[in-house]
Amino acid sequence: MTTSTLLATEPPPAAVDQEAKVADVWNRHWGSFTPERLQVLYERLGQPAPWYRRPFTCGPQDEVRIFERVLGSLAGFRTLEFGAGIGWTSLWLARAGADVTVADISSAALELSRTVFARAGCRGRWQEASIFATPAPQDGHDLVFNSGLIEHFHRPDQLRLLHNMAALTKPGGLVAVIAPFAGAHIYQWSKRRMERRGTWRFGDEFPLRTMVDLGEEVGLQLVSEETAKPGDQWNFLAGVNRPVARLGMLAQLLTLGEGTPLWSALIGDSMIATVFRKPI
Repeated sequence: MTTSTLLATEPPPAAVDQEAKVADVWNRHWGSFTPERLQVLYERLGQPAPWYRRPFTCGPQDEVRIFERVLGSLAGFRTLEFGAGIGWTSLWLARAGADVTVADISSAALELSRTVFARAGCRGRWQEASIFATPAPQDGHDLVFNSGLIEHFHRPDQLRLLHNMAALTKPGGLVAVIAPFAGAHIYQWSKRRMERRGTWRFGDEFPLRTMVDLGEEVGLQLVSEETAKPGDQWNFLAGVNRPVARLGMLAQLLTLGEGTPLWSALIGDSMIATVFRKPI
């Protein structure tokens, strides 16, 4: 495992404590996955599978679509997924030709990531690093992003995270943040129920309604902000009532498909994605 030189100085104690809590949650989560189980998921990425005669895909295709719309072809672009876990989205980017780096504090996640990338025939770089230490000088990446990370922290640490991401981005490059959307009705209800039952497995999580103000406060320029993925919420409802979750997923797929404006209006989107540009 490569030790990161991306992040050079010690983070503040409060950030260390919260990051340690987050790392513990995800070390336990990823530690429960075998490489074989993960490989099955990766092999399905982008490959529609028939389910009740409708195509169904799993994976971060919406995130990659957003990046491709802004950047065009991803071939040759240098990307860094900050707080990446196993680098689910980075694998898609690598398949599209990007030069990817996966950075995380969890050694368990990075070991799994290396294994899955190798089995998928994709190349990458792996950095074990804190997300809150001040970045050392870098040449800069075309795209620095995180997915499912910023919502685990309060605003001061969210700003510090964005600042560090911007420092690792080249002038004119993109900083993108993907998080649970506060308007996701089924996700929010399911999360509250599991928290009361003591079965919520993902630690502190504070969904966001917008991230525009965060980026502007650290000097980034807004490119786009949008929501997507209403159907991802059924996975959370399954933690409360699996039969009802399956019925909801079936109803969505049989009537209107995985992602449509009507379903977004009915149950809300699960994801918010905000893209910023670093000023030249």
